[in-house]
Amino acid sequence: MQKENLTLYIGAQIKKLRKKNKITQKDLAKKLGVAPSTITNYETGFRSANQDILFELAEIFGVKIDYFFPNSENDSDTLNLRERELISNYKKLKETDKLKVEGFIMGLYESENKE
Repeated sequence: MQKENLTLYIGAQIKKLRKKNKITQKDLAKKLGVAPSTITNYETGFRSANQDILFELAEIFGVKIDYFFPNSENDSDTLNLRERELISNYKKLKETDKLKVEGFIMGLYESENKE
């Protein structure tokens, strides 16, 4: 893949994650310590994000660094911020409460997937 195409691909991945997590360019820029215009430049492919920025983005969004590169299994394994928060809270529950949550979820799933 040519450098220009890779830059465009990475920018699209950044934008996809940002929108999926409902974060504005301004808010993401603050988290990274850059100007909002820098986020725009990354997302449009006008500017390449360096490896330090990519590692920071991976940390912010809870993805592996290879999410930003082609041929990785990126969409199916990516959790948004809310999903990660729910999992974190679930892990803090007592075992008996975890069983209740699991039963509730399975009940919902089964009722929605009846044929």
